[in-house]
Amino acid sequence: MIAQLGRLNQEQLGIIPHLEAPLLRDPKQLAHGTKIQGKWKEEKGKEREIPSSEVLNGCLFTFDYLGGERTVVLEKVLFRPNGIIGRGTIVVEVRCSCRGKSCKWKGENGRCDWEGLDLVMKISFPAAGRIPEDEIIRDLHNLAVDRHAWVSNHLPKLLCSFTVRFGDHSIQERLKMELGDEIYEERVIRGSIQEKIFPIVQVESEFEEVQVVYDAFQCHEWVHDIGRVLHRDISMNNVMFRRIGGEVYGVLNDFDLATRIDDLDRTPTSKHRTGTRPFMAYEQHDINWNGPPHYRHDAESFFYLILILGCNYSRPGAEVENAPYRSWFTEGDYHLYLAKRVLCSDGQFSPLTERLGYREWITDIQSLLFCGFQALNEVHHKALRKKARKPVRLEGVKNDELTVEAFDHVTLGENFTADKIREVFCRFDGKVVVTRDPARKHLNDQS
Repeated sequence: MIAQLGRLNQEQLGIIPHLEAPLLRDPKQLAHGTKIQGKWKEEKGKEREIPSSEVLNGCLFTFDYLGGERTVVLEKVLFRPNGIIGRGTIVVEVRCSCRGKSCKWKGENGRCDWEGLDLVMKISFPAAGRIPEDEIIRDLHNLAVDRHAWVSNHLPKLLCSFTVRFGDHSIQERLKMELGDEIYEERVIRGSIQEKIFPIVQVESEFEEVQVVYDAFQCHEWVHDIGRVLHRDISMNNVMFRRIGGEVYGVLNDFDLATRIDDLDRTPTSKHRTGTRPFMAYEQHDINWNGPPHYRHDAESFFYLILILGCNYSRPGAEVENAPYRSWFTEGDYHLYLAKRVLCSDGQFSPLTERLGYREWITDIQSLLFCGFQALNEVHHKALRKKARKPVRLEGVKNDELTVEAFDHVTLGENFTADKIREVFCRFDGKVVVTRDPARKHLNDQS
């Protein structure tokens, strides 16, 4: 069997098609006794541990581009998943394979059109039936014109994208044939070349950090209201930033799990429970929850984002010892469901942080969630107590009479709205955090 494996090509072995790696080009590196597991030889015969970020350094990847093919050289790996379940997303720094020499793809200056650009390649393995991320991003950029032009600074910038399907003789195709569509979910390789942006932990100050959070929130609201797209994966990894003229601009990144709002009713309930666990809305950890996802679920994720930034870190990128919410990154759904449910129903919640600006943010947003879930629970409680869907009255809600069916689940009875969250985010520790939308520029007044 081992001898037969040597006759298989990359695709048949399950390796990414069109990827040329040193080990595949030089069979001698597979010779008996050669250390290839994390060890590479240096010039003087010494061995050193290769960091995981360098394992693809020097590999080549070729993809369809403008009616032809283009090859990039892979460099440092910036992101790769920790688990084996998911889309297997990899983000790696890349450059054109021309290496500054004569290039087939020339810009206006006659040189490589990517020269001088800091670029990354993103590769993921989503379900074949899921709407491609690049399609959503391009549609959003097409809407970000005129009075909406400000949004472009807060979206990923694509140079190109491509899809690679596994061939008829691939492992993926054989699994599909053996297991059938109901058991095996067909996947494809989706890739894109994008402008490099940076993780939020690399900002230079606390105020830059909160500006990035607020920028991502503003972009998310616009994406929902104008773009008619629900992001569904707010997390520390997906709230990033770029610098323009020395100023930070928060970027809402990674639309792999995004869904068009008009398609939510047609989405199977099995597809509703998605996101990054520490930042998911607490209801989504409930095994009995079947959706649909609402704007408020993403907004609740922003709450967990500031909770973790403010309590797990003493300053940007510096995690505290015994961080109070570190376990959220390793615990399962049941633990997170209970922890977040208690958090959202605690009327005397006090954040475990000495960062005063974050303390105010966290307390105010938690208060909005608390009031919203209290209103929802009261509706359910009265309905159950009366054993009927009779009208009930709720203090602080515009509707004089509400039933469970009539209750506004999207905003938790208008307690957890974008406007109320914005009122919190536009100030931090007594200072103005910039509101980007020109239509709301009055929020930038110091008064």
